[in-house]
Amino acid sequence: AGDGTLTAGTSVPTGATPACVAVDPTGKFAYAANWGANTVSVYKIEADGSLTAGTAVAAGENPVSIAFDPSGKFLYVANQGSNSVSVFSIDPTTGALQ
Repeated sequence: AGDGTLTAGTSVPTGATPACVAVDPTGKFAYAANWGANTVSVYKIEADGSLTAGTAVAAGENPVSIAFDPSGKFLYVANQGSNSVSVFSIDPTTGALQ
């Protein structure tokens, strides 16, 4: 609301046990690391702030955090269970991860 109070919004589905959500540097896309599903959910951020779900992609075991390179071209996922980092390129039009 305009006075700074919070209001409940709509929720969107994720994979099992989401651990974190991050917005890319362009502000057009959001991503959720799904610890229990070993995936990253992809969302387009609409003009009103709502999220439209895209296609989730497989990550390593138990992804817990997400980071971006400063240009917003790449997404990095820390995978707790596999002691690894997954690296994805971001489609600048759709936000899809490759």
